[in-house]
Amino acid sequence: MLIAFIHNSIYYNCKKYNEALNRHLPEGRNINHSQSIINNSHEKGSQYNTDNRPRTTSNTYPDLRGIISPTTVGIAATGKALEDAGKSGKIELTGLGLPSEMKQYIKNGTCRQMSLWNPIDLGYSSTYIAYKLLQGEFQGKEGEVMKVGRMGEIKIGPDNVAVMSEPFIFEKDNIDKFAEIY
Repeated sequence: MLIAFIHNSIYYNCKKYNEALNRHLPEGRNINHSQSIINNSHEKGSQYNTDNRPRTTSNTYPDLRGIISPTTVGIAATGKALEDAGKSGKIELTGLGLPSEMKQYIKNGTCRQMSLWNPIDLGYSSTYIAYKLLQGEFQGKEGEVMKVGRMGEIKIGPDNVAVMSEPFIFEKDNIDKFAEIY
């Protein structure tokens, strides 16, 4: 079984997702990472690339069974491309997306589930951390633990990355509710 990872080459987190995917693919499960498909949606004329890459990939790899897109632009464009190509439900699609943009694809089975962090919690945590950094109460060094109000404790990991909370999972049962929010 083949899977593809569609991402933007300039974002640090996308590069890290790709590295983790390659490290954690289950051995002996007949799953292969076909390729990383670079989708530089920030560049001029990118909508063609955003819409075309998933379609081209699914034609190039007839055994493709899954696409992971960790960007809101990418997952919505991939949903449209799969739907337009008549491949809804035939190729699994997941990643990070906005419920309002992905509602139709969740409801029609093009994407069974996706996730995204809670923007309210993310904004709260980011503001809290920035304030504490400016006050000199927090250095942001690897291994440092900080109490972040209602979010609890956050530990700084390698490369000064802090995971603030688990993402929301969106699927048919809850997509309508969240699509009204964001």
